[in-house]
Amino acid sequence: MNSVPWWALPLVAGVFALAGALVAQLVTARHVSAARAVERRRLWYDERRDAYVGLLSAYERIIARLRRDYADGVVKPDPLRYQDEIGPTLMSARLLAGNEVRNAALAVHKLVGDLHDDRPAGDFVEVLNHVPLVLHDLERAVRAELDIQPEPPALPDAPPPWRDRLRLRH
Repeated sequence: MNSVPWWALPLVAGVFALAGALVAQLVTARHVSAARAVERRRLWYDERRDAYVGLLSAYERIIARLRRDYADGVVKPDPLRYQDEIGPTLMSARLLAGNEVRNAALAVHKLVGDLHDDRPAGDFVEVLNHVPLVLHDLERAVRAELDIQPEPPALPDAPPPWRDRLRLRH
């Protein structure tokens, strides 16, 4: 005769069902947490990229305007127009940027701001020609912060076998 009580089998099945449900909840929670981390990282990147692109394009528009105005004989540009053009994009970049990008952006801002002060025409041209060099430092800092590479990433030759993929996870 069997010495196992009649309720043992349903109890064991219930315990395994609860354990399975607990494991499923843990796996789902880990997956959701990982997905949120990926989304936060993507948003971090997108916010900064948009702010930096806006700042760089605003500087390019301002430099083109200054060159055009100088060709038309304007040596004293309007400082309020400059502040209206650059203010929002510069503040957005300053709030989001790391130290190197922030310092490079402020260096360009200082240099372009100096162009809006009273100065002789020769100094104006000299400073205006120096702006692209400082702007290049800003571009380099943005590329470094966002890890932008000039060439596309290399494609893997073939996916590793399933055993190798399991080893790579640990």
